[in-house]
Amino acid sequence: MNKAAVSLLRESQLDDCVEELDRVRRIFQGESHSRLLGPMADLMLKAGRMLITSGHPQEALTLFDAIRERWADSPAPPVQKRVAHANFWAAIALGELGRFEDAVRANEAVMYLGEPAIAALNEIGKLVSRSQADANRQLFAWTLLARAGAEKGPGEHDRSSATMAEIIDKFRDDVSPMVQLAVSEARQGLEQHEDLE
Repeated sequence: MNKAAVSLLRESQLDDCVEELDRVRRIFQGESHSRLLGPMADLMLKAGRMLITSGHPQEALTLFDAIRERWADSPAPPVQKRVAHANFWAAIALGELGRFEDAVRANEAVMYLGEPAIAALNEIGKLVSRSQADANRQLFAWTLLARAGAEKGPGEHDRSSATMAEIIDKFRDDVSPMVQLAVSEARQGLEQHEDLE
């Protein structure tokens, strides 16, 4: 099979997958059986990550938004952990779409979730390799930024400042717009910390 045929087959399969995911999203939004919601959300998160890496951030964002909208006000920690995942990956998708201000707001939403956010970021950290590949550097910088924000609680000021300093140190010379946005946000956060001292 030639390369063009393989590429066409992959696009056709991706289109079918996107259609099925849209069906899952609609069921998720209307589902009332709570025991099904968690596994459906997990499937949507995984599929969204795959869509981002395959160059379809808008379709991924649709999945993440469904989770964020459905569970934004739920106080349950396992639910909030999924919301933190959805906010984090929405920030990445928004950045891929060039919507940088929206990406910052989505990342800030992760930060406000506290312990569930830290649990989610630990899981995300396991997914993100510390390699020098551009996409992984972007994910690593944003994971650190979200962690710094989530660590802002009482008694965590020093750890949060150290994480922001790490972002600046590791990524100050990176050319990726999303990584530079993370560095800028870390600088602002560090300046705010210093103003409070």
